[in-house]
Amino acid sequence: MAAGYLGVGTGAAATPSTSNLTIESGANVAVTTFYVGDASGRSGMVIQTGGSVAVAGGCRIGHYATESSAYTMTGGSLTLTGNPTANPSTSGVGEQVGGIYLGVDGTGSLVQTGGSISTRFVVLDNRGDSAGTDTLTLSGGTLTLTSIWGLTQRNASTLVNFGGGTIVAGANLPIDATPVLADGTTTTINTGGFTVTAPKAFSGTGGLAITGGGTFQVTGTSTAIGTATVSGSGTTLTGTATMAGSDVTIQAGAKVKPTSTLQFLGNLNVNAGASLEAAITSPTAVTKVVSAGQLTANGTVKVTLSGFTPTLGQVFDIADFTSFSGTPSFDFSGAVLPGGLTWSTTSFSTDGRISIVAGNAYQAFEASHGISGAGATVDSDGDGIVNGIEFVLGGNPSGPGSDSSALSPTFTVDESYFRFMFRRADASVSFNPHVKYGSDLAGWTDAVDGLPVENPVIVAVEGSFYGPGVARVSVLIPRSLAAPGGKLFGRLAVQIP
Repeated sequence: MAAGYLGVGTGAAATPSTSNLTIESGANVAVTTFYVGDASGRSGMVIQTGGSVAVAGGCRIGHYATESSAYTMTGGSLTLTGNPTANPSTSGVGEQVGGIYLGVDGTGSLVQTGGSISTRFVVLDNRGDSAGTDTLTLSGGTLTLTSIWGLTQRNASTLVNFGGGTIVAGANLPIDATPVLADGTTTTINTGGFTVTAPKAFSGTGGLAITGGGTFQVTGTSTAIGTATVSGSGTTLTGTATMAGSDVTIQAGAKVKPTSTLQFLGNLNVNAGASLEAAITSPTAVTKVVSAGQLTANGTVKVTLSGFTPTLGQVFDIADFTSFSGTPSFDFSGAVLPGGLTWSTTSFSTDGRISIVAGNAYQAFEASHGISGAGATVDSDGDGIVNGIEFVLGGNPSGPGSDSSALSPTFTVDESYFRFMFRRADASVSFNPHVKYGSDLAGWTDAVDGLPVENPVIVAVEGSFYGPGVARVSVLIPRSLAAPGGKLFGRLAVQIP
C-alpha cells in the first residue's frame, strides 16, 4: 500500500467512535503521514504484528482533543525517515516530520513488545498538559532513535515504562524522561558509540544494561533499585548525579568516569579488565564515586592530572564507600609527578584516598606506567624482562605493545674482550645499574672500571646515545678473567630496594 496520508480515526462524528487497523505479516505500507486519532472524538487503534510501515513525514498518535488512541507493536517494522528542521518539542514550533508524537491535543499510547521502530524522536504530550496520560511502554523489540532530539516527556501527564527491549542511539541524544523500570526485567540502552544523556530520574525495580561502546551520562537523581551493568569495550558511565541501580557492575572493557561526584544507591563493582577513572584539576576539584554500599574494585583505578601539579602531602578523595573489597591496580601514567614525589595508594581500600608522598625515581617509573607497587623483580608485561631492568633500559613494563626485548643488552666477543653493552636511563643512575660477570652461573663479580688492577675492566658511558636521557654503557671484560678453560658470562643488575 502506498499513499500520501494514512489516517485511523478520522472524519467528523456525532458521537465518539473508534476505528481499528491491523497490520500483519507480509504487509508493506509506505505513506507520507500516519495519523491515529485524527479528528475530535474519533479514536484510532493500530495493532502491528508484522509487515513493514515506512513514513516519510510524521506520525501522530492521539492528535485531536477528546479522543484516546493507541499503537501496539508486537512484530514487524515502523520506520520514519523525515528530517525535522527544528526542535520537535519546543513551544511555538509546529509538529515536525520524522518522529512520533504521543498525544498532541488528545491522548496517545505506544506499546512495543517486539519488532523494530526507527524514528528521529519520540515526544509525549507536545502542545500542553492535556487530559489523559500519554504513555510509551517498551517491553520488547528495538526502538532506535536517530536524531539529537531523542525521547522527551514534554508535560506531567505522561508515563514512560521500560520493561525489556532495547533502545538504540543513532546520534548523541537525551532520554529526557522519567522511565519506570518494571520489576524482573532488564532494558538495554545501546549507546551505539554515541553519548546518551539521562537528565531526569529513573525509578522502579527493574534493571538496566548499558552497552554499545559510547557514553551514558547521568545528570538526574534516580531512585531505581534494580541491577545495572555497563559492558562493551569503551562503554563509559559518567555524570554528576545518581545512577539507577542498587547493584551496578562495570564489566571488562567498560569504565566508570565521573565528571564530578557520581553516586550509587548501593554496591559498585569494577570488575577485572574494567576501570574507575578519576580526574584531578586542583586541590579541591577531584572527580569521585560515592557508593552507598560496597565498592568492589578488581579493575584499574586510573588517575589523570590536568593543569595542576600536586605537592608533597596533598590528599585526594576519589571514592567513598561503606565497605571495600578487591585488589585493584593503579594507573598514574596520566598523573606524572615531579622528581622526588610519588603516589601512595595505601589508604585507598580504607577511605578511597590517594596521596602524594616522598618517593624515588623507580616508584615514579612504576606509577607512570600504571603498575604502582608491582615491584622491581616482577615481569608485569610478561616479556621476559623484570620491571627493574626495564627501568634501567628505559622500557615500558605494561600495556599493549610493551614488549621491551628489542632494548635488551647486546654482546660481542673479540680476541681480548667480552663486550657487554646496555641502555641506561639517566633516572636509574642512583640505583647503580651495573654488569656482573663470572665463569659459571653460580658466582658473580661486579664489573668495576679499572679493576682488577692487573687486568682491568673498562667501562665507557656515552650520554644520550639512544636519545635524551638514555646513555649507552659499554663494559669491556677481559677474556683472561675467565677461569682456565672456562666460559665467561655477563648479566645486568640493579639495586632497587
